[in-house]
Amino acid sequence: MLDKIITLHDELRDQDYVVPQLKLTFVGRHSNNEVRIPDSPFSRGVSNVHCSIYQEPGKKPYVKDCESTNGTFVRGKQIHGEECASLFEGDELGLGDYKLIVHVKDNS
Repeated sequence: MLDKIITLHDELRDQDYVVPQLKLTFVGRHSNNEVRIPDSPFSRGVSNVHCSIYQEPGKKPYVKDCESTNGTFVRGKQIHGEECASLFEGDELGLGDYKLIVHVKDNS
């Protein structure tokens, strides 16, 4: 069991997405993603498979860009190539211009 539960909050839609534990989680507009961003005029900058998130026990969750068209940003900094960025409570995860807020809660 992991010590943290990660959720992504979509303020625009007032919706929370739970990131599955111990699984590479894909985020984007495609219906096969674990975290699917619905098509709307606001999500046009989100790629079909935009980024991935993974968390291992005892380690910080991290995000990696999946060669998205408009980039993945953490705390305002773009992630490039094979680079990964750790995710912390309150971080803003940018999928192009679309924003999600990261929440990290203790699972105890």
